[in-house]
Amino acid sequence: MKTLKKMSEDIGRTWDTISDGWRELIHRCTDSLTRFTNDDAQGEVDIATKPAQWGLLAADIATTKDHVIVRLEAPGMRSDDFNIEVHDDRLEISGEKHAERTEKGRGFVRTERAFGRFHRSIPLPAEVDVDDVKANYKHGVLEVELAKHERAKTRKIKITAR
Repeated sequence: MKTLKKMSEDIGRTWDTISDGWRELIHRCTDSLTRFTNDDAQGEVDIATKPAQWGLLAADIATTKDHVIVRLEAPGMRSDDFNIEVHDDRLEISGEKHAERTEKGRGFVRTERAFGRFHRSIPLPAEVDVDDVKANYKHGVLEVELAKHERAKTRKIKITAR
């Protein structure tokens, strides 16, 4: 009987470890995964042809002495498809990626590209000046350059000898 109880306890600990691992993975990926919502879908849609609801809009976040630079991969969009805002310590990017389904005579077996409205919230590594932000979109990459606020800039301090 002790063996069965020990096996049950071991299975419980293993399950807890797996659950903790999934929670950690979800926590680490939360800022990277982007949920797309599509209100155009009507009724039941076959899973093979249903557009993806999650997508990865991969981002690079870099800093220089004076700027924070965010590059977000968002292929298949136009510059006017985006809305960009800065709230506190986060860069908020939202918009809509439009589906183009003009291919006549073709039945989709699987659709992995995500379409619809999306929102991505990116934590900023430094305080920025909200009045000094530039954005451009080229070749499927949105680049946002945010000037660091004076308080966030690195300064070299000169030491004087006494």
